[in-house]
Parts: sequence; structure tokens; C-alpha cells
Amino acid sequence: MKFTFEKCAKLALEDPDAFEVYRAELVKQFIEQKSPEEQKRLKGLQFQIDMERRKARTPMASCIKLNGMMMDHFYDEYMDASNKKLSSYEKKECAVIYAWPENKKQGAQK
Repeated sequence: MKFTFEKCAKLALEDPDAFEVYRAELVKQFIEQKSPEEQKRLKGLQFQIDMERRKARTPMASCIKLNGMMMDHFYDEYMDASNKKLSSYEKKECAVIYAWPENKKQGAQK
């Protein structure tokens, strides 16, 4: 079974139950392509994801929780806990922050 975004989008809109079956099969096939060590880890991770999705009261709550799980992993993996600086992920550029221009009406009232 090959992943196509169009099929996922159509199923999600028209038949959510069929979408869940399709999604689960895609995940299962992906995991089965990995080494036995990776399969064990990925099955455990997928179990955690499925349980968080099941516990969530809304799809948005599920999304927020899963996003938090990803961010936790990112910080655990790439942040040095002792000084909170990025270790293997290096920041290349800093953002420039510009001030919003004053509202003309406010300026006229002064």
C-alpha cells in the first residue's frame, strides 16, 4: 500500500473510519520495513501516540499533546541540559524584530 496525500484527505473527509484503517496499515507497513531493534522502539512509540490520541477529548487536544511529545523529544535529544544551549542542532541565524509603525490616528491626536 502506497501513501498518497490525496487518498488520505479524501478518506478523512468522506469516511473517517476507513481513513483510520488506511492510516494504521500505512504505519504498520512502515514499521515492518525497519530492523528488529527499530521495530520494537517504533511499536512502543506508536502505542504511546495511539493512547494519547484515544485519551484526548478533541482532535485539537490530540494534536497539541502529540506536538508536545515531539518537542520534548527534540529538547531531550538536542539540548544540553546543563546550559540549555543547542548542542548538535546549531542555530544559523537570529531573527530580526521590527517595531510596528505607530498608528496615524494616535499620532494625530498627540
